Amino acid sequence: MTKGTFLGVYASYSNKTATNTKKALKHYWFVWEDSNGYLVQLLDNTYQPIAEPQTLPLEIFKKNFINQPHILAAPITSLHPSSKNNTEKTITKYHKQYKTTLNTSQVTKNNFNVKKDMIIEQSEQVKHIDTQLRSEFTTALERWNSGDKLAPLKTFEGLSNVQEGIVPEHKHMFTDFGVNLRKNSLPKLAILHFKRAVELSPEDAHAHFNLARICYELGNLNEAEQHLERALSISPNLNVAIKFLGFIHDQKKYS
Repeated sequence: MTKGTFLGVYASYSNKTATNTKKALKHYWFVWEDSNGYLVQLLDNTYQPIAEPQTLPLEIFKKNFINQPHILAAPITSLHPSSKNNTEKTITKYHKQYKTTLNTSQVTKNNFNVKKDMIIEQSEQVKHIDTQLRSEFTTALERWNSGDKLAPLKTFEGLSNVQEGIVPEHKHMFTDFGVNLRKNSLPKLAILHFKRAVELSPEDAHAHFNLARICYELGNLNEAEQHLERALSISPNLNVAIKFLGFIHDQKKYS
């Protein structure tokens, strides 16, 4: 889909939540000018796209969207081909079950709201899963720090294997789990979560760097090297990865 001039981040409000509670929720969108009106794309709470763009006529856009000039987020305008393909596949897969036939040049207020509500409902489900799993992790970590070891270990491992409802946006959650487990001297469990982050976002250079670091700490130099090289193929100017890879090369050279 060809996009016109990017206008910035806009917000809309909805009274419908995943639990049907009457509470106004704010949702953010990338917005472009379009020959038929405006092109809008729903964002998550980190301002990353979580839906395919849709075209709206002027009347509906003006009534439902408010400019957010203080938010400086912008869409990626230049992607490595493999990254672009991965992003497109992710969004397509993520919303396949909600895809409907819609003539975007004849959008009405009713079908716009229906489609928007479906997208927002799934967004709320993503947040719900994130909140639930983070709560389980926090409880297990508190028990671990209080001296209860066996049950928390099972929880940490179990969380790394959760599949139902998990989408690419949950990469941040698994990264946070990995960081916390690493800080608590549980590298063998931390690596499971860093691997999930890479699985969910294989074109994320920082995800590969985090995995490389824990691989190194576990003595897996070759695997660490592979992930650093992958990180640099995605982001050639990632200085921490450049330095770390050089360090590993020197260590292997003189070992």
